[in-house]
Amino acid sequence: MPTTVIPLSVRLAAFHESQRDWHREMARKHGDHGHERAEQDHLDAAAAHEAARAKPLDERLAGAAMRASAVADQASQKVGVRPFRPWPKR
Repeated sequence: MPTTVIPLSVRLAAFHESQRDWHREMARKHGDHGHERAEQDHLDAAAAHEAARAKPLDERLAGAAMRASAVADQASQKVGVRPFRPWPKR
């Protein structure tokens, strides 16, 4: 049976799309909890990943998206959001 080869550009675009969607969801949750700074940082990260998704082989855009993700993750941690743990009470 022949193997299907998925081009790198398609795989990278899918990665950035999933990151965009994840940051949008995090922004929504932060907004629901009144975490305005974290909400905005996640929206910024989502926008950066959308730009990288549109040009998946552009290393500059990919780097900017990854840096924006790091900033957003730090903002989440500053308000007490931790992976695999419940959201902090308001």
